[in-house]
Amino acid sequence: MIEKALALGPLEADLVFLGSGEQGAGPSGAAEGTAPRSPLPLFGTAPRSLLPEQAGRVAGEAVQEAVRLALAGDVDAIVTGPVHKHALHLAGFRYPGLTELLSHLAGDVDVAMMLAAGGLRVILVTTHIALKDVPAQVTVDRVVRCGRIAERDRESGTATRNGRRRTWCAAASRDGA
Repeated sequence: MIEKALALGPLEADLVFLGSGEQGAGPSGAAEGTAPRSPLPLFGTAPRSLLPEQAGRVAGEAVQEAVRLALAGDVDAIVTGPVHKHALHLAGFRYPGLTELLSHLAGDVDVAMMLAAGGLRVILVTTHIALKDVPAQVTVDRVVRCGRIAERDRESGTATRNGRRRTWCAAASRDGA
């Protein structure tokens, strides 16, 4: 899957694949016809026919390793694909989703899911809950915490491109105001 995506055009980044089942990692602009190779050891390659608990363990351990690499400064960002949350639960990872698991692994800090498109940044105030539960979860405190996450992103420079600040945080109140 990743090789097919990279065939659409190189990224200006070195890639490290963890638990993906992919065979290697490295600069995305690797010479055509060569499999990229990782400067770091490949972790947890998974065959396609795993039991859900095994797949959840591979995915959870890959996320744990990715966070370890990020906190150590060995990688600048983590990109995940879809993860079957029930498989994670079967493997002992008791979090509603990756957002909450990432929060725990980073030291139980405030986190939010951020979507990015060009210069636009959108932070989701709620994740992994039923729509009927959203009104109770959209609180002033949560909106402010998401705003602070957006501010830290802006201050860190990760949202800066060509010298312009590009972080946005959007939220709606319960009463629609």
